Amino acid sequence: MKKYLFGTDITPSCSYCAHGTLNEETGMIDCSRRKKTFSPNDSCNKFLYSPIKRIPKKNLNIQSINFSDPDVKIDEE
Repeated sequence: MKKYLFGTDITPSCSYCAHGTLNEETGMIDCSRRKKTFSPNDSCNKFLYSPIKRIPKKNLNIQSINFSDPDVKIDEE
C-alpha cells in the first residue's frame, strides 16, 4: 500500500507540479510539458504531483499550559 505525505485528496496546483518551475521575475510557473506560463494556483490535465515542491501548512500556535508540581507528580510505591 502506498503512503502519501499529505493525504490522498491533493488538489492539483501548478505550484507543486513536477513539470512546473517558478519564474522568480514574474512569480508565475513555467510548464515544461505545455510550454506555457501559468498562475501558481492553476492546474491542467498534465499535473504530476511532486511532494518535494509542496510547502506544508504551518502548525497552529498552541499556548503551553503551565502545570504546577502537584499536577505532574507521579506516585511511586
